[in-house]
Amino acid sequence: MVLSKKGLISSATIAALASCPNCAFAAASITRLYAFPAPNGNGAIPMGTLPTAGLVVDPAGSGALYGTTSRGGNYDLNGYGGGVVFKLTPPAKGQIAWTESVLHAFTGNGDGIFPASTGNILVESGDVYGTTIGDAAFQGFYCGANHDISCDSVYKLTAPAAGQTRWTYTLLYRFEANSVGIEPQGGLIAGPGGSLYGSTAAGAKNGCENSFTNAYATNGCGAIFKLSPPSKSGDNWTIAVLHAFTGGTDGGIPLGALLADPSGSGVLYGTASTGGSSACAAGAANCGVVFELTPPASGKTAWTETVLYSFKAGSDGFAPQGALAIRGGVLYGITNAGGNACQLAAGCGTIYSLTPPAKGHTTWTFKALHAFRGGADGSSSKAGLAISGTGVLYGTTYQQGDSNANIQCGNAYGCGTAFSLTPPADGGTAWTETILYHFDGIGYGGQLSSSLALSGGTLYGTAALGGVAACQNQFPENCGGTVFKIVP
Repeated sequence: MVLSKKGLISSATIAALASCPNCAFAAASITRLYAFPAPNGNGAIPMGTLPTAGLVVDPAGSGALYGTTSRGGNYDLNGYGGGVVFKLTPPAKGQIAWTESVLHAFTGNGDGIFPASTGNILVESGDVYGTTIGDAAFQGFYCGANHDISCDSVYKLTAPAAGQTRWTYTLLYRFEANSVGIEPQGGLIAGPGGSLYGSTAAGAKNGCENSFTNAYATNGCGAIFKLSPPSKSGDNWTIAVLHAFTGGTDGGIPLGALLADPSGSGVLYGTASTGGSSACAAGAANCGVVFELTPPASGKTAWTETVLYSFKAGSDGFAPQGALAIRGGVLYGITNAGGNACQLAAGCGTIYSLTPPAKGHTTWTFKALHAFRGGADGSSSKAGLAISGTGVLYGTTYQQGDSNANIQCGNAYGCGTAFSLTPPADGGTAWTETILYHFDGIGYGGQLSSSLALSGGTLYGTAALGGVAACQNQFPENCGGTVFKIVP
């Protein structure tokens, strides 16, 4: 490491300056807040491992961070652990160590297993809401003592009463009817009256088995749902499908969280990672879309899906997997592939904007803001974007960045990056990308699949692998992962 006036610059970044002369690099300050411990004597990691989802900064202002790990915790059901929900508490005055508390370790015996892979949890009024996605990972294997119930669920963790420490787990809904969908990967957002909005990445209407983003070749194109609390205590939560994707022009396999229109219109925005245009260069209806869902008109019940943009797999990119960001009515997003700017056969992905139609028009305006070049620039983002009050976009790439990190991250393309994209100066048109950090799979971890949380000018995130020296050469399910912060 080299110390600059602003922070640490990794040796990988210094080497990348020569290999990527068109890349901009910042001496951003990165700090590892927590590294998930190595296995104990019998190989278990009770505090969790493999954090693939992002973080939530405590809305109450305590500075605590909430998140999940996709493995570790309780090992009753399988050799990888069912994953945990955790809380990281900032150091006490005069101390430096953050403290992890496991709020719930999933067992697979009725409570689900494997918290949503990239979907963040939701923290509302001090309670935690989230989803589990065990069915697809097990590929047909079910949960429960007799393996006879679904592993896919929506849950609530209620904060302890005064003087207590134990969080209370409540199952809100189990995905067992295929018409509703399965595999709720994208996480949850809050709706009106205590309701929850979310998506399923499979099930519902048939199709999408061979789509580019269908990792488990599951059947069904997924759906958008609303989960409403009971009108009286003791009754069940009820689910309503707002839209079931066909995999055609309306899209399919939504993997990112939904975005509620901040104006309060009730409109939901989102991305579907497949479907779309039949002219898709990556294969018919395999490129993905950006969509909006409009609430029913007065006296009606049906929501209306409108495709705002259908990707073509050219310079615009394709396979959008993360959530959208919004500022001034303009939507910002990122694609996993396409862009025509790097050596990967599928492309390295793009960052784009969608501007609402002018008055009297209906067509949104698409603009590609950046095409990832691979190498030091990173590639293949699975996450959404965070946006600052000045319009700067922040995000992560899943791979490349440091080509010397192959062993630590278990893939041939490096461990990923954190970056910013700054709007043009007055009169300009070009956005400026800056690499904030190249992850090397070691001290700060690597392989980032989640969005960054932006709070008070500081970015918080997770890396799935690395962190503990003893874990460098182990399978990712058995060790690894970090929580970090970056001050740009």
